[in-house]
Amino acid sequence: MAFELPQLDSELRTELEVIIQNKTFDESKSQLQWNDGILPKLITRLNELAALSKDGDRFGNPKGIDFIAEIEATNETITHHLAEQMSSSPPFTIHRLAELIVDPNSQGYTITNNDQLFKYFNSLKKVCIVSSRISEFPPVRIGNETNGHDKKESIGLVAENVSLVEIPWLKTSKKDEVTHATINDSPPLKRKGEEEDCIVPKKGKS
Repeated sequence: MAFELPQLDSELRTELEVIIQNKTFDESKSQLQWNDGILPKLITRLNELAALSKDGDRFGNPKGIDFIAEIEATNETITHHLAEQMSSSPPFTIHRLAELIVDPNSQGYTITNNDQLFKYFNSLKKVCIVSSRISEFPPVRIGNETNGHDKKESIGLVAENVSLVEIPWLKTSKKDEVTHATINDSPPLKRKGEEEDCIVPKKGKS
């Protein structure tokens, strides 16, 4: 019997769709706070999806994998990490997490049995079990004066303190150009034996 996914909480869907649209979590554009609004709803959703495993086959291929036990353990690891480590700010992978939660099917996960649910939770684990939070990568805001007002617009996340390094081989100088020209203008070296064809001027009588 194929799984029937429970309907996604409407408020959570709205918040996650905003994240997908902006490609990041922007608190100023969110109707809910992360710690007491989005996060609890996200954990509830993960628990709902993990509970589907009880309606499917316990074992599959390769033999020895207990789908129900593995899915429940993975979900517990994810939810515990989010609650303990990401309570103040979402993980920096929140954009990808939002995509996987809102529409698993469009992301390549047709969840109809435990084999697919097992793979889905493994992907969620890779996205959720990270150490960096979104707050560590603030959005870049560009100032743009319009009618005397400074309009700032977020253009996504970047790492702080990005430095520019000069590429050594791009550096040129007059000295390099002169040296290069001198080498190119020098007469070709003669091979051994070619000196026989050279005409040596005779020394004049004194």
